Amino acid sequence: MDADALARAAEVAEKACERARREIMPRFRGVAVEFKQDGSPVTEADRAAERVIRQTLREAYPCLLYT
Repeated sequence: MDADALARAAEVAEKACERARREIMPRFRGVAVEFKQDGSPVTEADRAAERVIRQTLREAYPCLLYT
Protein backbone atom coordinates (compact mmCIF):
# COMPACT_ATOMS: atom_id res chain seq x y z
CA MET A 1 0.00 0.00 0.00
CA ASP A 2 1.51 3.33 -0.99
CA ALA A 3 1.48 6.45 1.18
CA ASP A 4 -1.53 8.00 -0.58
CA ALA A 5 -3.63 4.84 -0.23
CA LEU A 6 -2.64 4.53 3.41
CA ALA A 7 -3.60 8.15 4.08
CA ARG A 8 -6.95 7.59 2.34
CA ALA A 9 -7.58 4.46 4.41
CA ALA A 10 -6.84 6.40 7.59
CA GLU A 11 -9.33 9.11 6.54
CA VAL A 12 -12.00 6.48 5.87
CA ALA A 13 -11.33 4.85 9.25
CA GLU A 14 -11.60 8.20 11.02
CA LYS A 15 -14.89 8.94 9.24
CA ALA A 16 -16.25 5.50 10.16
CA CYS A 17 -15.28 6.03 13.81
CA GLU A 18 -16.93 9.44 13.93
CA ARG A 19 -20.12 8.08 12.40
CA ALA A 20 -20.14 5.19 14.88
CA ARG A 21 -19.61 7.61 17.78
CA ARG A 22 -22.64 9.62 16.68
CA GLU A 23 -24.71 6.42 16.78
CA ILE A 24 -23.38 5.18 20.12
CA MET A 25 -23.32 8.30 22.30
CA PRO A 26 -27.07 9.07 22.29
CA ARG A 27 -27.68 5.49 23.45
CA PHE A 28 -25.04 5.50 26.19
CA ARG A 29 -26.36 3.92 29.41
CA GLY A 30 -29.88 3.68 28.06
CA VAL A 31 -29.63 0.77 25.69
CA ALA A 32 -31.26 -2.62 25.54
CA VAL A 33 -29.03 -5.68 25.57
CA GLU A 34 -29.71 -8.77 23.50
CA PHE A 35 -27.72 -11.99 23.40
CA LYS A 36 -26.28 -13.51 20.26
CA GLN A 37 -26.43 -17.24 19.53
CA ASP A 38 -23.04 -17.70 21.17
CA GLY A 39 -24.33 -16.07 24.37
CA SER A 40 -22.32 -12.86 24.03
CA PRO A 41 -24.13 -9.56 24.57
CA VAL A 42 -24.91 -7.08 21.80
CA THR A 43 -26.74 -3.77 22.08
CA GLU A 44 -28.72 -1.67 19.63
CA ALA A 45 -25.80 0.78 19.82
CA ASP A 46 -23.42 -1.99 18.71
CA ARG A 47 -25.67 -2.84 15.78
CA ALA A 48 -26.10 0.81 14.77
CA ALA A 49 -22.35 1.42 14.94
CA GLU A 50 -21.64 -1.66 12.83
CA ARG A 51 -24.22 -0.52 10.28
CA VAL A 52 -22.62 2.90 9.76
CA ILE A 53 -19.10 1.49 9.74
CA ARG A 54 -20.07 -0.97 7.01
CA GLN A 55 -21.87 1.78 5.09
CA THR A 56 -18.80 4.03 5.29
CA LEU A 57 -16.54 1.26 4.03
CA ARG A 58 -18.92 0.41 1.17
CA GLU A 59 -19.05 4.06 0.14
CA ALA A 60 -15.26 4.40 0.18
CA TYR A 61 -14.43 1.00 -1.31
CA PRO A 62 -17.40 -0.19 -3.40
CA CYS A 63 -15.27 -2.82 -5.15
CA LEU A 64 -14.75 -4.81 -1.93
CA LEU A 65 -17.06 -7.63 -0.95
CA TYR A 66 -19.04 -7.27 2.27
CA THR A 67 -21.18 -9.79 4.08
